[in-house]
This record gives sequence, structure tokens and C-alpha cells, in this order.
Amino acid sequence: MRTQKNALQCVILCGLLIFASYSLLQAAPNISDTVLFSEVGQISSIWQHNYFPWSLDSYWVYQDQDGNEVKRHAIETIETERITPAFSHQPKLEDWTDYSPLFYPERFYVNKEIGFMIEQHSQEPQKTFRAKFKKEMDTYLTHIQEDPESVQLSFSIRAGSDMCLFPNTIHKREQWDVHRMSVQVESIEKTLAASQTTFDYEIKTTGILLGTEPIKTPAGMFKDCLKVKYQTKMKVSIDSEDVAESGKHPKESETILWFARDVGVVKIYQKSAHLLLDLLPKSIVKSLAIPSYTEKTFVLKDYDIIPED
Repeated sequence: MRTQKNALQCVILCGLLIFASYSLLQAAPNISDTVLFSEVGQISSIWQHNYFPWSLDSYWVYQDQDGNEVKRHAIETIETERITPAFSHQPKLEDWTDYSPLFYPERFYVNKEIGFMIEQHSQEPQKTFRAKFKKEMDTYLTHIQEDPESVQLSFSIRAGSDMCLFPNTIHKREQWDVHRMSVQVESIEKTLAASQTTFDYEIKTTGILLGTEPIKTPAGMFKDCLKVKYQTKMKVSIDSEDVAESGKHPKESETILWFARDVGVVKIYQKSAHLLLDLLPKSIVKSLAIPSYTEKTFVLKDYDIIPED
């Protein structure tokens, strides 16, 4: 009888232990739902080292769909007498229409109130927007057989200086604000009439963790990569009139980054919309015979992360 009682107690105890273990597993954080990023204010947080590692002299080589390579190198810079972790890129970017702070990060830091930040100087978004807008304006003027030099452009840009690459805590399928920018463009025709057009842009970028998936690149197979999408939306007015009221809807741009644990970014996909050409009449856009988006993909070809002392 005692043996049966002891056996019953063992069964009950085992059941309680199994239930408790299951409850703990259910309550434990899941990388597919929530990612804890940082210890307060520390660049050497567990999250940062797992998915965005930085150690001096480490490097990452990326290759685009055309075989062109970009090498990212971990360096240190001196800012206001303080050594700051940063990146350099080779070859140096010459065409600012190709610039994206999500692919060409330079300086970064942890903001204990917000998250992991990419530092930007105001000249970077200004150079990028100016280069893209002017290129599209020149394309349009050439198409209608007008001299691109016949139009004078001036830009006024207000942009948040830094971008939030990840918040302190990322929840799956929950958006966060990455960056905002306001731009006003004055277009003046150099003719006797000297007509003027004013373009106003409100640009907002948000981020969202889509989940995890395996990624294979020339550098190897990477399991459980975080897949993060950064989406940019524009609201545009021409001479104070919202273009949406006339049926024109600027397309959205997006950048998707895949982060591998202990490696960093292993794949980048960019789909960039037009700033100006999408606002033209459909008949003109069709006659230009240009793609609706500019697409580019980079994959990790090689890397070497130097162990920290």
C-alpha cells in the first residue's frame, strides 16, 4: 500500500514539475516576439554584440547583384576629444543618389531612452535628396527637350539628425519611428516669365521586425536571421496643394535588412521610389520608359570579426 502511495506521489510530483517547466517556457521571452536590445546606455550590450557586432579592425564585404563590392571596416573616430566607434566604406561613395544611412552607417551610439542610433550629419540627407531630385528633374527636362540648366533649384531641408535603427525593445510586427524629414524645393525657370513652382515633402521612415528566417550568402548559411523592414512614406504638396487630391500617390520606398547573430547584417534589399517622376502625368511617365522603382540587393561575401580583448 505504501509503495502504491509513494508511486502516486512521484507521478503527481513529476506532473507538477512538467507543468512548471512548461509555464516557464511559455513565459520566457521569445526572439520571434520580443528582442531585448541594450543594457542602459552601454554600447557593449548583449543585443548589440549579438546582432550588430563592432570590434576594431573587423570588416564585412558586401556584393551587389552586378558583382560590385563594398567593404565596411570597423574604425574609431575622435569626436569632441572622445573616441567613437564608427565604420568606413570602400570604395568611397561618389554618387549621392546611391546613399542610404541604413547601408552606409558611419557613427552610432546607444540612447538609453530610445535605442540604437545611427548618427547623421545634416549634410548627408541634404546631399542625397538634392542629388535624387535634380537627377529626376534633368531626366524630365531632357525628355521634353528642355535644357536642364534652364531651371534653378533651391532646397530647404529640416531633418532629425539621427536614425533609430532599433528601439530598446523590439516587438514583432510593431512599428517604431526611425526618422523624419521635411523638404521644400523651389524650382524657378530661367525665362522672361520666371515661373516658380514650390514642392513640399514630408518624409517619414518607420521600422518593423517581420520575424526570423535563414539566409544563405557566399559567406555561408546563417540561421534565424532577424528580418527588419524600414519603410519610407512621402506626403507631397505642389504650390500648397496636396498631390493626393489630384489622384497622384507617391510610391513608398523600403529597405530590408537581415541581421545574423554574432555577424551583423548579412543581406540588404532596397527598393527606392521616385521623388519627382511619380508626380508627373501618367502619359509622360509611360513615355519615359523607366522602372517604377530602383532596386538593389547586397549579400555578405566575406567577413572577419576580431575578438575583443
